[in-house]
Amino acid sequence: MTILISKAHCDIREIAKPDQSHYELLLDADPLKASVNEALSIGKLFALYHEEELVGVLILAPRAHEKGVLEIMNIAVLEAYRRSGLATLLIEYAINEAIAEGYDSLLVGTGNSSFGAQALYQKMGFRIDGIELNYFVEQYPFKIIENGILCQDRINLRYLIKAD
Repeated sequence: MTILISKAHCDIREIAKPDQSHYELLLDADPLKASVNEALSIGKLFALYHEEELVGVLILAPRAHEKGVLEIMNIAVLEAYRRSGLATLLIEYAINEAIAEGYDSLLVGTGNSSFGAQALYQKMGFRIDGIELNYFVEQYPFKIIENGILCQDRINLRYLIKAD
């Protein structure tokens, strides 16, 4: 069941030190704790609150080997709040951060089995930029099954801010 929310009662804050509730959401999006910790070590964590309840998280980091690119390293919304527009709110926030900080583009990677995420990003102006074959098979010591499908490949999507 989706909870109806008012975006007027939402607040996004930068978090200096994540607590257990942040980790639970981050691990929902990326079940490999080492990957989450790496993202936290190089990026900034933002938390989305609805009436003081933590409902979403976002990690943004500059892409180390690609100048001018900001990457969404992790994004998650509490299950009860999904399909309520909060992921859109977080992605809009990421786009605005990339623009404000002078980046050329915003990149996000998602699984080949993450159909909802792929559709949302494309509706918001992201374009498929590449596929990293076997990414999840090689990077994760366990299988990830989503929508009844083995998550194997990373689909990279890019939002262009400045055209070349």
